[in-house]
Amino acid sequence: MYLFKIIKITIFLTIIILLLNLILDYYQTFNILIFLLILISIHFILYIVKLNPFKIINSYNWIEIEAKVIEHKINIQKINNKNILIPVIKYKYKIKDNIIYSEIYSFNTPKFYSKFDVNNFLSLFEVNSLISVYYNPKNINESIIEKGNFLIIKKLILLFIIIFFIFFSLLLKEEYITTYM
Repeated sequence: MYLFKIIKITIFLTIIILLLNLILDYYQTFNILIFLLILISIHFILYIVKLNPFKIINSYNWIEIEAKVIEHKINIQKINNKNILIPVIKYKYKIKDNIIYSEIYSFNTPKFYSKFDVNNFLSLFEVNSLISVYYNPKNINESIIEKGNFLIIKKLILLFIIIFFIFFSLLLKEEYITTYM
């Protein structure tokens, strides 16, 4: 959802840059372009931080254990006048003599738009069934059913690097133009 907002903002800013290029001279447009690239980069950094990449990466070292599903339900959240259905799966697992309760599915909680889809998803987690969960050996109270998706983070980092190189190539071009022209 956040990524789509960034894409919309990027397209909007690109159109503004093109319009400014028609109105203003090259140097003013260039400075505005650099400013907008910085803003877009900040958005990407915030999105990556929101995903908590270190926790996602560390979750690959978490220990698998069997848990029992206690309950599942659907939470409804309204975003932009649309109902977003969020499945909640409550489960318990035992480590040594500790019984621990949790309801965290993953770092990226699945969201659905139709009742049919969310019910299909929840049918995988019937009450009293046994499921595999992963817990953090450094904090046994922290667990997830599905490990984080590292592929999303790789793509965002690659996109950020591309924006970074565009930004600095534009800076070098600006320096070349002002120095040799």
